[in-house]
Amino acid sequence: MSFLAPTEQDHGNIPLPWFSLLLAGLLGIGYALFGAAPVDLVWNRSEIIAGDNGRWLTGHLVHTDSYHLLWNIGAYLILGIALESRFNVGLKRQIALILISTTLINAKLLWARPDLDLYAGFSGVLNAYFTLLLFSLWRLHRHPATIMACIGLIMKSSFEITTQSSILGIDLWPPVPEAHLAGAAAGLFFAFLWPIGVAQPSPTRVKAVKSQEHV
Repeated sequence: MSFLAPTEQDHGNIPLPWFSLLLAGLLGIGYALFGAAPVDLVWNRSEIIAGDNGRWLTGHLVHTDSYHLLWNIGAYLILGIALESRFNVGLKRQIALILISTTLINAKLLWARPDLDLYAGFSGVLNAYFTLLLFSLWRLHRHPATIMACIGLIMKSSFEITTQSSILGIDLWPPVPEAHLAGAAAGLFFAFLWPIGVAQPSPTRVKAVKSQEHV
């Protein structure tokens, strides 16, 4: 999307997306350490009901296989870097977004999917990032591509609900579109709860850039 690309006035001003790079690395390290779908960390209904509260979060940070992991890390890097670099959604706001989205996803899974015993993956949270980015881009640019992306998200969710298969071909475990929809709702909720604007360069960086322009 061209409206995500840096403009000429952004040259040297866009902050580095440190948190997005860090979290992507931690997801990869976690997979290297614990492997695919570690039984002690996945979202497990019976264990959660029994009081294993750590799974409320860890279930969203582990993955079923390397393909699942790489797909989610790739998508997260695109969304996280876009939000952090262009809209200043850094450490505090991303942690808040993750906590809000995992809370809504957990509630949705417990309420709407009583048949679901196990769940793993960051894809539900990614839908929160996706809708937050779309909302932010629409508010800033009113670009029709954001509407098309929203329609695509609805069509993807409808396909998964109807067919009970993943449009991305990740079928080790059945898809859980309810988690994706809850994540998308969390992104919209966050957008209204904590409005975001375009990232602004630090005064030091602005001064440095101006000095370079006068050289």
